[in-house]
Amino acid sequence: MAYNFRSRTFLNSRGTYLGSSGSDEESYNSDPDFRTPARPPRRSVPRASGIRLPGSEGENSSGNMERKRSSRRSRSSADGEEHRRGLIERHRRRKRTKFSQVSDLPITKRTVLSWLISLGIVLENEVVWYVDSLSGNILGEGKVDREGILCSCCSVLVTVGEFEVHAGRKTKKPYQHIVLAGSQLSLLDCQIEAWEDKQEEEKRKFNNIKPAPKATDKNDDACMICADGGDLVCCEKCPSTFHPKCIFMESIPQGDWLCFYCVCKYCGTANGILKKCAQCEKLYHGRCGGERLDLMNPPAALFCGKSCRKIYEGLQSFLGVRNDLRDGLSWTLIQRRDQPLSGSDEYTRVMSNSKIRVHGKMLAEMPFIGTRGKYRRQGMARVLENCVESALCALKVEKLVIPSMNHLTSMWIDRYFFSRVEDESLKQALSVYNTVMFPAKVVKLHKTLAMLPDLNKAPPEPNDDF
Repeated sequence: MAYNFRSRTFLNSRGTYLGSSGSDEESYNSDPDFRTPARPPRRSVPRASGIRLPGSEGENSSGNMERKRSSRRSRSSADGEEHRRGLIERHRRRKRTKFSQVSDLPITKRTVLSWLISLGIVLENEVVWYVDSLSGNILGEGKVDREGILCSCCSVLVTVGEFEVHAGRKTKKPYQHIVLAGSQLSLLDCQIEAWEDKQEEEKRKFNNIKPAPKATDKNDDACMICADGGDLVCCEKCPSTFHPKCIFMESIPQGDWLCFYCVCKYCGTANGILKKCAQCEKLYHGRCGGERLDLMNPPAALFCGKSCRKIYEGLQSFLGVRNDLRDGLSWTLIQRRDQPLSGSDEYTRVMSNSKIRVHGKMLAEMPFIGTRGKYRRQGMARVLENCVESALCALKVEKLVIPSMNHLTSMWIDRYFFSRVEDESLKQALSVYNTVMFPAKVVKLHKTLAMLPDLNKAPPEPNDDF
């Protein structure tokens, strides 16, 4: 494939999170768990925040494209020689190929140090010191390795935390006290420099996966509805592809075809200027939505109708508000932003959390709900799910849709009163919404939010798996 996936807004674009919390403080002691391609080494510029040693003076798509796409999963038959050798020989060749590929790559732990070395901020085998922040004395010396620090006193490769213990300190902040012997920058300063790196910043943006610039075929290989391959119909304006049966298309259209994400939600055309609703994210014509704009006071956000405006305003009023429940529990609606929310210290331990996307008055989806391991089987998911329904009922949203694995379907139906999406008219209505895409084996369930749940009702027996 010349590209990975399309850049349409998916799960993390406008999702809002509901978290159910208790009263303990969260602790974090894990390292970044990723590695980036190596780049040319780059020496760091000493910062003012670095630890200064006593007496040191360091310097500081085309129209001719075929409308019907063949399945990418169905490969053409191999050549005659490969068939004659049989499946066993092909299996052996695959094994050798994989082994040769893996053997060329260094097998190392993914640590903060390997991340900094890959970025060229810290050099491999560079000398580091553990420096006392008060006296400035050097308490330990070692060399940086991708898997840890080679301690000079015992010639043993240890972790950053163990290196601090070798130096006779237990501050639990080793990155702040371990400095590079050359630049005298602490490893904490190096992490900040890596975090502010331009290329690293690009990787943290939403929808980072884009088609290759020189790709001749920039359409998806999987249906937007069922995530499966096969004979797909391509949109001429975006990378989306669909099975005709998944969008209830009776015949393949002739000429250019635009999907329902690229046309006005009211009139179904793409002529003129299309605006994007800030809530349901569908396109619309201003005249079709009855929009009346004051040119002297332009709005901060555009909406396709009154219902989306009311839902948006309701969600904004919920954001950051702590709602207390029984037994010391509370729930809060938060939204992912590029900049961290102020007052984050007010949040306590998250026991259970979910993600919801409100697509308008008719539909909201909850593609994810989970509970931390030690709080499972205590009814936390039931409490949080009730909070989700309570908030959606207050916004007058009609339906809640969730994905479910086959083995959990009976639990959602029996204990949470969801139903399978079997009605054809409902399936057709759901197909026009940009819900999260899952493989065909995932069952889609729905619930009509007709009654406000009783949040004071005691949870059932703690048999929930999550």
